[in-house]
Amino acid sequence: TNFLLFSVDFFRDFSFYKEANYRWTSSGGAVEWQSGKTLQLKLQNVNLKCYYFTKEGNQDSIVVYQTSGLFDVQSKKWVGNAGMVTWEKVGLAKNQTYAVLKNYKCDFNSAKLKADSVALTTPYFSTPIWGKLTDLTYLDLNENESAPKFSSYEQRLKIANLRDQIDYDGSFMLNGADFLGKGTANNPAKLIFKRGGK
Repeated sequence: TNFLLFSVDFFRDFSFYKEANYRWTSSGGAVEWQSGKTLQLKLQNVNLKCYYFTKEGNQDSIVVYQTSGLFDVQSKKWVGNAGMVTWEKVGLAKNQTYAVLKNYKCDFNSAKLKADSVALTTPYFSTPIWGKLTDLTYLDLNENESAPKFSSYEQRLKIANLRDQIDYDGSFMLNGADFLGKGTANNPAKLIFKRGGK
């Protein structure tokens, strides 16, 4: 049965879902079964991971550190709360650039993570900023695209001295390791050029 197949994979290598080129797994924390209308796994304080791999081995991954949630065995859907996503895989220090998650959902039928209302800590700002997070593996990235991705809710964020004698005023996006400025037709982003520090 599907349940027996799932149990074999999960207790052998903690795999929730496997395809030919990616796998959702967990490590650490506590796991317990919950029965109701559907069979669910309750996980607490685990590291949730999606590995994209080829014959050469693991190539890329999505990781949510220290998260908890419920996994529905039948629908393959995860409802999570708390956790942290870092930008380590694109070379940014994990203690300087990271997003703290609240409540989020994930469909393990794909190798994607999407979360609303995350708090991003970044050296660009002295306090965390709120926005949306998307993390993908190479499986779903286009050419010249990178991840994790963050997009701020606030449209008027100011960054002093973004470059020498240049300030920035607009929304904030991280595309992998790269900062991207963004605005709208009615609320455009601005670069403010200064002379003599003014």
